[in-house]
Amino acid sequence: MKIIHPTDFPSRDEFVALHRRDPTRAAHLLVHLREAARHNLACFVAFRYFMAGKSIAWNWHLDYLADIFTAVHKRDLRRTIINIPPRFLKSELIAQCFPAWMIGREDNYRSSVLSAAATAALAARDSRKTLEIVKSNWYRALFPSVLIRKETEAEWETMNGATRNAAGAEGTITGRGGDHLIWDDLLLSKDAMSETVREKVNEWLGETFRNRLNDQATGTITGIMQRLHERDPTGYLLGQQSIRGADQYTHIVLPNEAPRRTIVEFCGKTYAVREEGDLLHSARIGPDETAALKAAMQSNYEGQYNQNPIKMEGGHLDPKRLVHLPGTGIEIKSRLGLRPVFYIDFAATEKQVNKKDPDFTCIEVWAKDQMKRLICLDVWRAQTPDYAVVARTLINMHKLWRPQFVKGERGALLNLFQPILRQQMEMSGYFMSLEPLPGRRMDKTERSMPYQGMLNAGMICVPEESRWLTVFEAEHRAFPRGVHDDTLDPAFDAATEYQTLPVGEVPVMMPNDPFVRANQDMVDRINRARARELGEAVASDEDID
Repeated sequence: MKIIHPTDFPSRDEFVALHRRDPTRAAHLLVHLREAARHNLACFVAFRYFMAGKSIAWNWHLDYLADIFTAVHKRDLRRTIINIPPRFLKSELIAQCFPAWMIGREDNYRSSVLSAAATAALAARDSRKTLEIVKSNWYRALFPSVLIRKETEAEWETMNGATRNAAGAEGTITGRGGDHLIWDDLLLSKDAMSETVREKVNEWLGETFRNRLNDQATGTITGIMQRLHERDPTGYLLGQQSIRGADQYTHIVLPNEAPRRTIVEFCGKTYAVREEGDLLHSARIGPDETAALKAAMQSNYEGQYNQNPIKMEGGHLDPKRLVHLPGTGIEIKSRLGLRPVFYIDFAATEKQVNKKDPDFTCIEVWAKDQMKRLICLDVWRAQTPDYAVVARTLINMHKLWRPQFVKGERGALLNLFQPILRQQMEMSGYFMSLEPLPGRRMDKTERSMPYQGMLNAGMICVPEESRWLTVFEAEHRAFPRGVHDDTLDPAFDAATEYQTLPVGEVPVMMPNDPFVRANQDMVDRINRARARELGEAVASDEDID
């Protein structure tokens, strides 16, 4: 008889009909189905559906994943990350069926599994599903020697020493371990935008879960997840690979839509040739469903379904709404008689400066013109814990821009930076005063609201000729989902202080400016009022409102 593939499995109704017609042939077929399930993980999954009387729309990606985890079982793959969209049977195949099949094949401590999920309840669910498989009659017919010695929902053990333990992310796992560690979607989508939650999960994964291998030399670690953020667990582990001696992962990406022509192969076997735009499994999520998901999820779709968090847009701050003014920042300052204010955002905490990709310290130059627009004239940023470098930069920028005020966060400004700045000022013979800002009591999304309103109204301007504009726009585009948003903190501070900012002294006469064209009446009144102040003759005595 030919080698059986999951697509060869009959439905339960077809098998019953065959049994009625030819019991001997049906019994012979059942023997072959069982044998295939014992030796092949994909057939084991198909056999589970067959015995439950359920159908499964088989696809090449299930063969691919099954073969990958067969290699994990054999320890040919010891460090693996798989990114795949939700609802493609990943948890069922990997967190539920794979441990049961592996224990059946090798019922001893070397098949012990410790799995983790975002919550203890989700982890326990998968452990319970595995236990239900192992205790089923059809499984006992496949692997009669596997017997359960003790059991709870999240922790059970066979008579021969194989264990299946489960834990939620950040949960206590003292005293538990496994030869195979499996983590499945450690981060909930609702928590992906919280840097605090992300970093806690990453720290738990790297420092706690990673150390629970029974055998550091031969044990395996496998993660499977949908991408939610550049610094989600996948991003964290891939970033760690640059550290000398760190784990090196085989990274497998299965996007819903193929970004380019892709040949999917593993160990010399080709599973699919995907042309650009081909869907991962159109019987599960077809063109109409994909279009509906894009419309509903908007910026989230690219990460969760196409596994590309780099393209995820926050959807909160549209950089296309930035008004580009001709010239450099210095030219605009001179032309409009602007009176700048410096805003400084410090990477002050140990967490901010010591992580793999540290936060930036930013100095930004903001001003308000007579059209009451908020203009970002200059941005300096650097990943440096050396406040002496920041102080010298601030002194040089102050000489160039001659700001009205220099403002920053109270704690970092007064406690950490001011003593170093004072020392640098004494050395240079150039002096300035610092003004602390009120404490930030809201999260960044809430603090961004005044700025967002001004941005949407076309009141945020930037110089066309500025080297920092690409980074500035990129952080707008990604907020609040980006890894970095350091250039935005000073912007939010400037928008919050908008009412108290000093106004530029020179009238606005820039006919090519779209904002000016849309508000020409106001421009005319400003120009006439300014002309009267200078003693110039004007036809009308109408004053500015």
